[in-house]
Amino acid sequence: MNLLNNGFSRFLLSGFGTDTAAGKALGISIFLVLFVFIVAVYVIIGIVKICRGPQIPNFKNGPYAVRIDTVGNSSDLYNQLNRITGYRPALAKKVIDNVPTLAAKGLTRQDAEDFVTIFEATGATASVVAM
Repeated sequence: MNLLNNGFSRFLLSGFGTDTAAGKALGISIFLVLFVFIVAVYVIIGIVKICRGPQIPNFKNGPYAVRIDTVGNSSDLYNQLNRITGYRPALAKKVIDNVPTLAAKGLTRQDAEDFVTIFEATGATASVVAM
């Protein structure tokens, strides 16, 4: 274990070089606190990475999708994508930058037509596509 074999760890575990029980207890306590802190930092980093993963809504209601063919007012379309699909801002921007593209999949016919109506109100051209 390289973690226990470096100079700082050996210094703490030896009791700051005093060879007394109190020194060793203090050294071990400091070592454990630092170790727990480092583990906690890595756990928090992992949780943040999981939370910031791809955020694509789960529209598993039907066999239809909405395709955006052209963008009218991109800021209005961006706001509507955020509002009705729940896309994160980065994902909404990516969808708008990659037009023509599918904006939402797994919709019922009525939901897909509602999305198209909302997108067309922003000046975009959208259509319902059967999957």
